Amino acid sequence: MFWSHNKVEVIFPAAALGIVMNANTLKQRFMGTGVNKEANGHTDDVLTLGVDPTRKRVVTGSLGARPSIIVWDADTMEIISRTNLGRNTRAVSSLRFSKDGKTFFCSDKHNDSNVYCFET
Repeated sequence: MFWSHNKVEVIFPAAALGIVMNANTLKQRFMGTGVNKEANGHTDDVLTLGVDPTRKRVVTGSLGARPSIIVWDADTMEIISRTNLGRNTRAVSSLRFSKDGKTFFCSDKHNDSNVYCFET
């Protein structure tokens, strides 16, 4: 769980969703469903979440035969980019943005424990 850039909203995953919740009103917005149904988010449970240094962009990673990684905007809930890991990687186990926010790193649950680097 992370605080967003406005310090009023918290960002967290639940099931196959990325959620931004206002801590004062408890109103929630969803990446992957809800108001933004065209988002076509994750198809399996989200295991890990990372927030860039500005706290405006979020990256989430899921379980699955070809686990998906989605970068999305915490204000608009719109998907910025998406990618999938290869077969037999099982899940995205961790995610982290670089200090400048231009790249993010992830690891998987493959038997070989691979580490990846992606540009945002």
